[in-house]
Amino acid sequence: MSIKQAYDKSNIIIAASKKSDDFVEITIRDHGSGFDKKQIEVLLKPEKLINSALSFEDKNLYLGINISKGIIENLQGILKIESEHKKGSCYTFYFPAGEKV
Repeated sequence: MSIKQAYDKSNIIIAASKKSDDFVEITIRDHGSGFDKKQIEVLLKPEKLINSALSFEDKNLYLGINISKGIIENLQGILKIESEHKKGSCYTFYFPAGEKV
């Protein structure tokens, strides 16, 4: 999701950390086209995507984010998206921490 939307020669930052014994946080930050608040609402509600006036390419991006969100939620995780139009996005995934081996 971030790599395709990032501007040429911009950085994509990926970080992972264990925030507590309860969960792990993974963050992906880009400096791409970003989304405004209304776009984020559509991003997270696939039923709104069908009737939206988005381009085919944008619908594919939104579909990819919804598939990712579904996978994250199936793993008992949470997806948080922060974005600013024309400045970039930050995708943060929170997953339950596994048992120590």
